[in-house]
Amino acid sequence: MKNDHFLLVTLDLDYTTFLGNSVLFLNRVLAISEKLEEYHADYRDRKISEKELNIRQAPLLQKFSLSKAYETLAKGPILKRLDTGVKLLQKEGVDVQMLTFNPFQLFFTKYYGIKSDISFVWGLDGDHLGEMNDIPENKVELMKQFCAKNRIDLMRCAHIGDSQNDVETFRSVGYSIALNSSDASVKREASISLQTNDFAEVAYTILRANDLT
Repeated sequence: MKNDHFLLVTLDLDYTTFLGNSVLFLNRVLAISEKLEEYHADYRDRKISEKELNIRQAPLLQKFSLSKAYETLAKGPILKRLDTGVKLLQKEGVDVQMLTFNPFQLFFTKYYGIKSDISFVWGLDGDHLGEMNDIPENKVELMKQFCAKNRIDLMRCAHIGDSQNDVETFRSVGYSIALNSSDASVKREASISLQTNDFAEVAYTILRANDLT
């Protein structure tokens, strides 16, 4: 029987699908720029917003090829059985999408079938990132716009994330999972907190929650 409750599951990228910071991982391997470390330190210290972080790092990320980035990310730490979990959800009629400003969400679209229709705010210029479109202060605004356009009730959505920038999304959807989060306040905002690197387990958790709703 097809899923009759959750229609959409969204995933954060860093520390969620990718078990670390994807941009800093690429920077360590590809030596993009020392500035990236500075920008991310400012973001961690809450000196700048996630929006400002992306504005600052955009010119640096536009300089190198996406294919090289994908090749490098594929060698990094990624959730186990990510493809299995995605297929489990899709089989039950659930759309699985990325919800992040991070342009490397396209890696997970290309290799794992997780769509980027909601939150990909960049243009493409061949094998490189193009210009970045205007982005809101919080990524949940992109989700709300997508759901309004597609007539999806936010209560029929679930979000998976790990940090403070996921809290507003947790508060807006019907079900949420704080995945491997080390922040107690983030865990409190989620419907459930999970500690696992196996996305099939996460998918089964969502499907069980759906059955109980």
